[in-house]
Amino acid sequence: VTFLVPVCSEVSPNARIAVDVNGLVCDFCARSLEKFLVKQPAVADVSVDLTNKVIDLELVPGETVDDDSLTQWVMDAGYAVQGIRHGEE
Repeated sequence: VTFLVPVCSEVSPNARIAVDVNGLVCDFCARSLEKFLVKQPAVADVSVDLTNKVIDLELVPGETVDDDSLTQWVMDAGYAVQGIRHGEE
């Protein structure tokens, strides 16, 4: 008997996460937060939209991060989370 395992190329809903952050006021803040977050094992890429005060996270394929962990990471970096949206492009 042969079992075939389907290969799925779809991105999981948690693969992209947008985090609204309070306290981002300058480019130095944004770069500092990017450097801190990209060190997290589940995070593949980080970009910060300073104008809208939003962090966009892309997770490592197959990884998930819960909202409590995301909130703690942002708080550990010295900022406050205003909201978290999963699956944003």
